[in-house]
Amino acid sequence: MEALRRLGADRVAAWVLDYDSDLIHLERWRAGPPIAKSEVLRRAREGRPFPPKTTRHRLLLDLPARPTPLSELMPRPLARRAHRRASVRS
Repeated sequence: MEALRRLGADRVAAWVLDYDSDLIHLERWRAGPPIAKSEVLRRAREGRPFPPKTTRHRLLLDLPARPTPLSELMPRPLARRAHRRASVRS
């Protein structure tokens, strides 16, 4: 994310998944009691995320390759944005 920010990107390529799905497995990096996804969400809503390397998320599926050109993440002139929105609507 920081590299994209420094390059001036205004978007980030991402997959959107259902966090409650059984295909997203939550575990700890170190020994300790299990952490529930509901606890991760609660703490995120409260602005109190777990410290780094506390939780580990694993996807139990393979995501297809989706290379994204850097140009798709960079700001577009206003005229191009308006044209693209109009194209998508038709």
